[in-house]
Amino acid sequence: MIQANDLVLKMYRWQELRALLAHHSCPLVDASAGSTLTTGRSKTATELAPDAARWQDLLDWELRGGREPGALHAVAHISAVVRRREA
Repeated sequence: MIQANDLVLKMYRWQELRALLAHHSCPLVDASAGSTLTTGRSKTATELAPDAARWQDLLDWELRGGREPGALHAVAHISAVVRRREA
């Protein structure tokens, strides 16, 4: 855990985040790993950006690859969408 001023940052591995969401009865809708293909490859991404079709292909591959279970264990950034529990 990292604390600065009044802010606290806690980084989670995928298994920890999934367990935390389950503990709080937050049904998981979807999860994705961030930058599975482009981390460390900004030059490649920059080269593809001007070509709309190739850029869309890259984005599609990122989305599909980021949802693979192994990707969720291997990246620094994870996005999770949960459903609000009923009050």
